Amino acid sequence: QRRVHGVNPWLVLLLEPLHGIAFTCMWAASVTYMSSIAPPGLETVAQGILSAAFGGAGPLLGSIIGGFVYDHYGAVMLFRGSSIVVLSVLGIFVVLQRTVSYSTDNDARTVTQREVVECLAEASSDVVEMSPVDTKPLVR
Repeated sequence: QRRVHGVNPWLVLLLEPLHGIAFTCMWAASVTYMSSIAPPGLETVAQGILSAAFGGAGPLLGSIIGGFVYDHYGAVMLFRGSSIVVLSVLGIFVVLQRTVSYSTDNDARTVTQREVVECLAEASSDVVEMSPVDTKPLVR
């Protein structure tokens, strides 16, 4: 058996079930959180924004940027760079959680989470209104 740095690579299979549990908990929390901050009637828009960010924009940008870094700098730099990005985002998150005050009322000094979701929903509805939809059948 081939060993990488003295460790059997098959041992990763023991950790893989933890990924399933962690992903399930993360997704359930994300869906619940988006539903709780969405204004009444816009819960599905909030879920759509979550799905688009997680299933669309994230993998698209990750694949493009990751492929470029891998091709030009190698796998080691890709994983080091990814670690730096993740730790930086964690640091920003911690700072924002401690410094930004969120309010559930209409206080002029703070932006509520509901206002952010409403703004995103309004922007997405504007895009839908601007996009022409061809309703003609593709096959005649």
